[in-house]
Amino acid sequence: EIIGSEVALDLGVHVTATDPVTVSAINYQNQTTDAFQVLPVKNLGTTYRVEALPGTNIAFPNGTYMFRSEFVVVATEDGTVLEITPSATTTAGRPSNVPFAIHLNAGQTYQVQALSGITDLTGTLVQASDSSGTCRPFAVFGGSMCAVVGCAACDHVNEQMVPVSAWGSSFHTVPLGNTGMYGYRVQAGEDNTSVSIDGGAAITLNAGEYHEVLNASQPACITGNGPISVTETMQGM
Repeated sequence: EIIGSEVALDLGVHVTATDPVTVSAINYQNQTTDAFQVLPVKNLGTTYRVEALPGTNIAFPNGTYMFRSEFVVVATEDGTVLEITPSATTTAGRPSNVPFAIHLNAGQTYQVQALSGITDLTGTLVQASDSSGTCRPFAVFGGSMCAVVGCAACDHVNEQMVPVSAWGSSFHTVPLGNTGMYGYRVQAGEDNTSVSIDGGAAITLNAGEYHEVLNASQPACITGNGPISVTETMQGM
């Protein structure tokens, strides 16, 4: 388990096989469990926009927040140099929208957590530096220690990010079984992206900005005139 923020650790796991396999990761946490499918190295990239969720406003007696928005970077090659531009102030005090560089070797991880429990690291840009180039792909995982989506209770969420190069421009959401409502977010990969939901009025988003819909009960068709990312969430009742 990766603990803390903004420290390089030797905690990466490399899975290899002689034949094609699928890999899933599951976080077993008391009363809140989440799982995701792990992408193969050949599908990794060198530019990402983080999809996350805020944490909660619950704080420890010392004032630090108990549950925070977060993401993790995992390097696959030695000499990986990344530039991270956080969308919110981090626990180490790095300000929003100000890039900083990190150096990682193969298998090293680097977790970033938001300073405040109610801020969101969604939209954070993680990209390879010029010196790192395109030959050192890396993985990014985004989520929240315990996110609130539409109700008072919180749940852990985690998902592997798809590189921006693999984003699309047309998506369909699907209602979740045994739930009355669900939520989704649409994030833009470029400035002045026009997004339409079910053919409705255009929503203009800049790179890293998102539009959120809660209390959805029907499928939605989402289109954009540039690369967009759509994430769907289970909504609390």
